[in-house]
Amino acid sequence: MANLKEIRTRIASVTTTRQITSAMKMVSAAKLKRAQDAVLQLRPYVTRLSGILENLYQYNDGFEDKIFFHTRNENRVLIVLITSNRGLCGAFNNNAIKLAISLVNNEFRQLLATKRVDFLCVGKKGADYLRSKKYSIVAEHPEIVEKPDFSTVTQVAEKIIGMYISGSYDKVLIVYNQFKNAAVQELVCEQFLPLKVSRKKEVKKPVITYQND
Repeated sequence: MANLKEIRTRIASVTTTRQITSAMKMVSAAKLKRAQDAVLQLRPYVTRLSGILENLYQYNDGFEDKIFFHTRNENRVLIVLITSNRGLCGAFNNNAIKLAISLVNNEFRQLLATKRVDFLCVGKKGADYLRSKKYSIVAEHPEIVEKPDFSTVTQVAEKIIGMYISGSYDKVLIVYNQFKNAAVQELVCEQFLPLKVSRKKEVKKPVITYQND
C-alpha cells in the first residue's frame, strides 16, 4: 500500500500533467479557430469565382474548343492527394488515401497496369503510404500543409496546369477532405482539369443598354 508521501507525489504529478494538457488544449483550440476562419472566409470567394466561370462558359460558344474545357482521351491521369503531415487525426488521412487507391484500382485499372497514373502529394502521410506501396509520385509538397499561402499554392497549381497544357496528363483529379466542422469532414474526389461546367440548353445573353447623356 502506498504511503502518504507517494500519494502526495502522485497528486502533484497528476495536477502538473493536467495543467500542461489544459495549456495544450487552449493552443490547439486557437489554431483550429484560425484555420476554421480561414476556410470559411475563403468559401464565398470560391463560390463567386465558380459562378463567374460558369457565366463565361454559358455566354461563350467557342469555349468548347478551348484546352481547359475539352475532354481528351484518358491516356495519362494525375491524382492530387491531400493529407496531413502528421498522424493522430483519426481517419482523416486513411479515408483520403483509401479513396485515392480505390480510384486507381477501379476506374483507372488499365492505366495503372501500364504505369500511366501518377500522384502529386500534398502532405507527408499520403506520400509515405504511396511510396511504401510503390505508386508513382511525381512531386511532393508538404510545405503547403505546414504553412499554406497563396504564392506557394499558386506555384503548385501552375505546375499542374503546365503539365496538363503540355499533354503530360489528360485528366487531373483532386482527392481531399472538405471541412464541414471540427468533427466532420466530407471526403471529396473533384475533377480539376479539364474544367467541368454544364451548359444550359437555352442560353439568354444579358442585354446591355446605354443611356445618352
